Amino acid sequence: MKNKNNIRALTGMSQENLALLLQVSRSQIAMFESGKRNLPIQAMEKLALLLTLSQKESTTTETKKATRTQEQEFLQNCIVKNKHQQLLVARKITSFIKKQERIAVLEKMSRLIMQEEKNLKNYDLSLLKYRTTKNQTQPNFNTQLVALQLKKKVLEYEEQLIKEQLKETNSLLTKDKKTK
Repeated sequence: MKNKNNIRALTGMSQENLALLLQVSRSQIAMFESGKRNLPIQAMEKLALLLTLSQKESTTTETKKATRTQEQEFLQNCIVKNKHQQLLVARKITSFIKKQERIAVLEKMSRLIMQEEKNLKNYDLSLLKYRTTKNQTQPNFNTQLVALQLKKKVLEYEEQLIKEQLKETNSLLTKDKKTK
């Protein structure tokens, strides 16, 4: 039958171990491999089961490796998206801070103008008053700023978690490569 290379390659066992597992003698295994004899039916059934299980295990290992590779790619994409979201939030925070600074300047100007309004009767200040009152009626900037800062912290923490998961996936992939 000359299955020596196939059976040993698939099972990864020596003749002695295979004989013990199939409950036959080593010489019966040797004769089966050389094609001089067949194995008893019970041993053939066990061998078939063993080969099926080893094939499923190798398929499962390949599937795990492919799944881990896909997971690794997904996590890398998540990191890129997370970084992008962090940049957007940082820009919004910067924009809010600049807007608050402008509003503070406008409020100071408005107070100064109101104090000096009696002296400046000839100037039309209605536009400036409108701008400062319009900005004051918008939602509380401090609340929005705090919300954005919290969102940034959450994104940073999420990035750490993704990186840890990516390291774990990478280590599992390297273990899989070493076992092959």
